[in-house]
Amino acid sequence: RTISVDTLAPAAPSITAVIDDVLPVTGAVARGGASNDTLLEIRGTAEAGAKVSVYNGADLLGTAQADASGAWRFNTPALAQGKTYAFSAKASDAAGNTGPASAERVPRELADALQRQLDAALARAAAAEAELGRERSAHAAIEAAGNTAQARADALAADLYGAKADLAAMTDRAREFGRAAAELRAELEARSAEPKPGLPQTLKALAAARGLLSEDELAVALRALLDAHRAAPLYELLVARNNEAVAAFLAERLVLAAEGEAPPSGVVAVRVPAERSELKEEGAIRKALDRFSTACLVNGKKRVVFVGGSPSYRRQLREGLDPRIDVRFVEGDQRRIPKAEADLVIVWGGSELDHTVSNQFPDAIYIPHRGIGRMLTMAVERLDGAPAR
Repeated sequence: RTISVDTLAPAAPSITAVIDDVLPVTGAVARGGASNDTLLEIRGTAEAGAKVSVYNGADLLGTAQADASGAWRFNTPALAQGKTYAFSAKASDAAGNTGPASAERVPRELADALQRQLDAALARAAAAEAELGRERSAHAAIEAAGNTAQARADALAADLYGAKADLAAMTDRAREFGRAAAELRAELEARSAEPKPGLPQTLKALAAARGLLSEDELAVALRALLDAHRAAPLYELLVARNNEAVAAFLAERLVLAAEGEAPPSGVVAVRVPAERSELKEEGAIRKALDRFSTACLVNGKKRVVFVGGSPSYRRQLREGLDPRIDVRFVEGDQRRIPKAEADLVIVWGGSELDHTVSNQFPDAIYIPHRGIGRMLTMAVERLDGAPAR
């Protein structure tokens, strides 16, 4: 058996470009620049065939594989609004040797200040090198004045050497500033994650601070405020920390029902006029769910993605469709739906698909009606070949 021993780590990879493909400004993002794209593409070069690990500061974002020419590309996970990212990369070869990290991209303020110093040093170096060339040409042409010209050339060479040393020192400082900035961001993020002193945030905790020591006492207090019509100011003060979670809670725990209608087990009924009842259409909705399930199975549509829809409608679809159908729900601004995860995409109500998803699924069914029964009926008609209307 033949093996090769490789103990040499690959050289540091380079990040050649960070690509933004979200309008209005697209293309390469300048070093220290800003972007409205939360899913950036990072491009670079490394040792051919190397595995490239991409980092934000000290946090590993993922890996990419360099091709035979050394080129590699990496798509970031979703980036957070308002944060500053410093991307770097390390290369690992087939023997498991990992090389040093590439230079990080530093925040705009540091980048601008360092860029000015680097530009000045480069200008000095270019001017000194140009002057050195002129002096050396003059020395060759006027050998009689060679001693003086040589002295001047030596002085300019020393100046050039000093300028290059300054440039190297500034490059090291830029790297140090980048590391310091990454550490500072990590510290700020850690501090922001710590609980802040002050009043408790939940209604139960605030009630306990007021002296209401049990859920029964809190319920009595809320009922008294409601009976006295004093609860309206409280509604304006309460802000949901998670709108989707609160909407889902109300959809699952409450149902609008007319007098005499029995709510499902475990659900609280809110009595409303008969025309607003959510239970009166239950039989028709059940039939629509059955027809849609049959149409999907007959047409081989076992992975269905619904774009839009309220939490209560989503619950009815999840609970009422045939269990052989894999149902997913996404928002209209979701930028990617893997092709393997959807046989059928239904865009419901006023929702709109992101252009990258609409290009991926040109046969998506658009249904403007918001009612679940009408939506399912129109979807069955489209699956059976009826034209859109």
